[in-house]
Amino acid sequence: MLREDTMKIKISDNAVALYRANEPEDVFHSVVVTGALRRLQGRTVEVDTSMLRKTSFVILPISGICNRETIKDYAVAEVIDDIRFQVDVLKSL
Repeated sequence: MLREDTMKIKISDNAVALYRANEPEDVFHSVVVTGALRRLQGRTVEVDTSMLRKTSFVILPISGICNRETIKDYAVAEVIDDIRFQVDVLKSL
């Protein structure tokens, strides 16, 4: 269940195709990542805000679906309650 005070992302419905189009072919890594992405496609998931990055998101584990995963920005359809800008502003003070 998602909490209201967290940053979230909605994974693209075609995240696996986007991954295959954007990443070099690596059979082992591809099988692992596409399996996770296939289970996550179309879902809204919580972002680990202690590990914010500019071009990817680390998501929190989801029981029975995935471990902590890194989702590249091209596979994200929407960012909800994006706090990255707020963190950058605070760091500059």
